[in-house]
Amino acid sequence: MLKGKKCSKCGLVKPRDEFHKSSKLKSGLMSWCKQCRHEKYLENHDQNLSRARKNRRTREERIEYYRKNPNKFKKYHKTYREKLRLEVLIHYGGNPPKCACCGEPHLEFLSIDYIHGDGRKHRRKIGNSSISLYRWLIKNNFPEGFQVLCMNCNCAKAWYGICPHKTKIEKMEKKA
Repeated sequence: MLKGKKCSKCGLVKPRDEFHKSSKLKSGLMSWCKQCRHEKYLENHDQNLSRARKNRRTREERIEYYRKNPNKFKKYHKTYREKLRLEVLIHYGGNPPKCACCGEPHLEFLSIDYIHGDGRKHRRKIGNSSISLYRWLIKNNFPEGFQVLCMNCNCAKAWYGICPHKTKIEKMEKKA
C-alpha cells in the first residue's frame, strides 16, 4: 500500500492522512490535499461574500420593491402566518387540532388560550399580535400553560370565568 499520494493541485507528495476521504474515487481519497481544498474554499467564500455584498439592496431599494409588489408580500406573509398558526394549533390541540372544551374542529374558529388567564400581561411583553405569540411559543419550545379553545369557549371563559360547556358538564355530574 502506498504511504503517500500526489496532490493534483500543488503537485507535492503528501501522507495519505493529508487528503479527505472519498468513496466515489477508486483510490478512496480526494485528488487535492486538505490544504489546497481549504485555500480554494476560502477563495470561493471571499468571492461569494463580496458578490453578495455588492448585490445587496439598500433599505430604500427594498422599500421601493415592496411598494411595487404589495400582493406578492401579502401572499407570502399570509402563508407564513398560516403555517405558524397551524404548527402551534397542532402542538397544543392535537392533529387535527380541536377545542379542548367542546371539541370544535374548524381551524377558522380555533385560538390559543392562556390556561391561567394571564394573557394580557404576557402579550404586552412579547407584542400584541397573534403572530408574535406563535413565534414566541415556537421559539420557547411550546411551554406549558396554553391550550386550544374555540372562540366561543375562549370568550366565555374570559367574560364569565367559565365556559358554558363546563357548567353543563358540572350540572350533569351533580345529577348523577
